[in-house]
Amino acid sequence: MDIDVLEKSILKTVKYNLAKNNPLTLKELNDFLITDDFDESIKSKDLENCIKKLILSKKIILSDDNYVGFDEVELRTLVGVRIKAGAKLRRDIKDLKKIVKRWRIIKSILFVGMEVGKGERGELFVIARNDKSQKVRRLLSLYFKLKLFGPKFKINKVIAVNDLKKFIETKNIDSAYQILKIVPVLNVNSTYEKLIHQNMWIFEIFSNYPFEKISENYRIEVKKEKRS
Repeated sequence: MDIDVLEKSILKTVKYNLAKNNPLTLKELNDFLITDDFDESIKSKDLENCIKKLILSKKIILSDDNYVGFDEVELRTLVGVRIKAGAKLRRDIKDLKKIVKRWRIIKSILFVGMEVGKGERGELFVIARNDKSQKVRRLLSLYFKLKLFGPKFKINKVIAVNDLKKFIETKNIDSAYQILKIVPVLNVNSTYEKLIHQNMWIFEIFSNYPFEKISENYRIEVKKEKRS
């Protein structure tokens, strides 16, 4: 492993996420390490040692609550922004789950997810059964136009399940990050996992991301929730 390349990758990852007002913890730095410049696999010991070296040389700093950044004041501010955004996200997801429950009658919908960090209104991604995507888009657009579900969300994209490879038009760091950071709220028949499998190029950019997390953290199916 070329340590210089690894060091540049760590700095690039920290800078990229700070620009998104999303400072990473040490664990997240490992998971979301940008590896598009690598031509070999990363050894965890090499990564750990390189991070320690960067901290000792003060090229990066580590806060008391384990976040990584470049400047103490900036980092403290951005951690506050992230915590506030996280609280809003949890509220939005709770509201969105209630909305999506009403969509059960639309049998064509297989997946509903929200992109993280896209302004005040949550941007929704919807995957529909084959040949039903345009009908679903028109129907959901009408619902939102009539304000049946409030002003908090908007439809970003509706695609058919047989077009999962077309979910992202441009393959780059931003789009790979976008897929991994989508928060699924409805996920019928493991559609989100199918989306990942149809876009395995994202692991060329984030090769350190633990693939098993896809199922562990994101398999959320509204239809399986118990009613109180």
